[in-house]
Amino acid sequence: MNITKKKSFSGNERGRLKLVLGLSLFVAAGVLSRFFYIQIVHNRQYVNLGENQSIREANLYPKRGEIYDRKGTALAVNADLEQDDLKNLGLLADNENSVSPRRPIKRLYPSRTLAGQLIGFVGRDGYGLSGVEFGYDRYLYGEAGWSLTRYDAKSRRVYEVDLPVKSSVEGQSVQLTLSVPVQEIAEECLREGVAKSSAGAGAVIVMDPYSGDVLAMASYPFFDPNFFSKQPDGAMKNHALSMIYEPGSTFKIVAAAAALEEGVFREDDVIETGNGEFKIYDQIIHDTHKNGNVTFRQSIAISSNIAFAKIAMGLGSDRFFRYVKNFGFGQKTGIGLPGEEPGLFKPLEKWSGRTLMTMAIGQEVSVTLLQMATAYAAVANGGVLMAPRIVTGYYSGGQCVERVEVRPIRRLFSPRTARRLTDCLTGVVEKDEGTGVQARVEGVNIAGKTGTAQKIDPVTKLYQSDKFVASFAGFFPAESPELLCIVMLDEPKDVHYGGLTAAPVFKNIVTRILHSQELPYGAKILGRGRTIPAPVPSETFVPDLTALTRDRVISLCGQYGLKLEFEGVGDVALRQSLRAGRSAMPGDRITVYTEEKEAALEPAVEKMPQLLGMPLRLAVEKLTGKGIKIKVTGSGSVVRQDPAGGSELKKNSMCVLEAG
Repeated sequence: MNITKKKSFSGNERGRLKLVLGLSLFVAAGVLSRFFYIQIVHNRQYVNLGENQSIREANLYPKRGEIYDRKGTALAVNADLEQDDLKNLGLLADNENSVSPRRPIKRLYPSRTLAGQLIGFVGRDGYGLSGVEFGYDRYLYGEAGWSLTRYDAKSRRVYEVDLPVKSSVEGQSVQLTLSVPVQEIAEECLREGVAKSSAGAGAVIVMDPYSGDVLAMASYPFFDPNFFSKQPDGAMKNHALSMIYEPGSTFKIVAAAAALEEGVFREDDVIETGNGEFKIYDQIIHDTHKNGNVTFRQSIAISSNIAFAKIAMGLGSDRFFRYVKNFGFGQKTGIGLPGEEPGLFKPLEKWSGRTLMTMAIGQEVSVTLLQMATAYAAVANGGVLMAPRIVTGYYSGGQCVERVEVRPIRRLFSPRTARRLTDCLTGVVEKDEGTGVQARVEGVNIAGKTGTAQKIDPVTKLYQSDKFVASFAGFFPAESPELLCIVMLDEPKDVHYGGLTAAPVFKNIVTRILHSQELPYGAKILGRGRTIPAPVPSETFVPDLTALTRDRVISLCGQYGLKLEFEGVGDVALRQSLRAGRSAMPGDRITVYTEEKEAALEPAVEKMPQLLGMPLRLAVEKLTGKGIKIKVTGSGSVVRQDPAGGSELKKNSMCVLEAG
């Protein structure tokens, strides 16, 4: 029998074994102590850490308030899509009681470029970035909320109903003083005026002189807030607020009002203007004609610079400075819109020896069109400077929660002075010698003033001989004013006088307002049932008819004297045969294309609208009006739709739109 001896460990091997066992025990003790530290000593801390890592917070953006005109026409709305569709697009977050948007829903502007700069637009984060959207964002935005959602280790959502939620608060809707029909007329006439004079830009304001309500504020080039990132340079600028310019002769009402109020001059006082030149230090003030002796009244009608330099000398610097300041020049009007400039008005201590005379004729002072509008409104309403108002009130759930009151600022002069000055301004238009005869409207007395001002070279600081700002400001009827309108054209070519470029735009605006069946002014001013027929010009311009309704297309073509034909049976114009803005003659034929023709033999079968090429906003509106559910991807114009246009429309139909 073989006997195997048990192997014994040498001293070195025994030492290594003890070392390994010791290290193992040490590691095990460390792991156990760490477990004890985590599970027992700091259990609550690590439980909270795990909770924080598995729970995420999501913003719940509020529904933004909408913007309406004074009659309730929507100017800025939210995309009205089905909630199920928004969930599929990842735009909604569920909570226990309701559904709230995780990120802002697309903002739509149904009227496209109408008052685009005034209304402004909203950024991707849901906050207003310009215009009313920015200036009144604190009302429109509402209050954001939040929700908590649990996720597992693989970032999968774990549904729990007991997690806290703070619901968002819906924004308030804003009602503007703006009148869509007046705004449309102002923009159409401004577009024509800019095209005829080849001006670089222009602006129009129509205002109620008694309340300060802005009924229209148009700025050219126009701006479409639906596609704000794709607009040409400068289109976003609201020239009625942001452009400062030397007003020229429209500013003469300040010196005229001061002279009449202070008793320095009366209407029939004679002023010597000599041979049309008047030297002040090293500067010569010119009149366009040698007028000789003129009365105060005549000096306004013919716009004599020399006469007004002498009127200012009679007033003196202190009194004239006080009137200019009280009229509100050199300070913002407080309309509440971003981008408004205060203008430039030097303090009295910085006046030179000739500033008094040159400022009286509208030089050495820079203004905005809105400041000039409020100045003329004061003459029209009897001498009170009114704060311009763009918002009438704020609404929530269809109920007015806060009303914005009319705000008089100060009395500038007496009602008697206002009547006397109005009589002088009426001579500018109604007298054959007046500079504003191109603003005459048959059957209505117009009180107004022309303005032509050279622009200053920003480099040389000298007046440029080939760049002007032309303007006309007026109100009607002169004996009992209803509306005030002011027109400004920047850098008109060839003919640059305000009486020949801006005054005809004023006339067209007034004529179309009185002719409009949507507005009350024709019947109110001219008598019940009477209107002024819209003039048919010898040359006209093709309006932009795309995206307008049939009724609006018919109305516009009638105003422009164009013969109209429709191709298609839809309600919205998709394109037109004549390019917008080109010149045309009355009687020229224009074809407006709507939807493709439907089969005449099947009138009882309702069809899916043809939406290809249509702006997404209009496509959504059209489908929503027919009760069709919508699924949307992309932005811009519709490039694909399913079902196709012309297919039979079935109950509870769903239309998928792809835009790009």
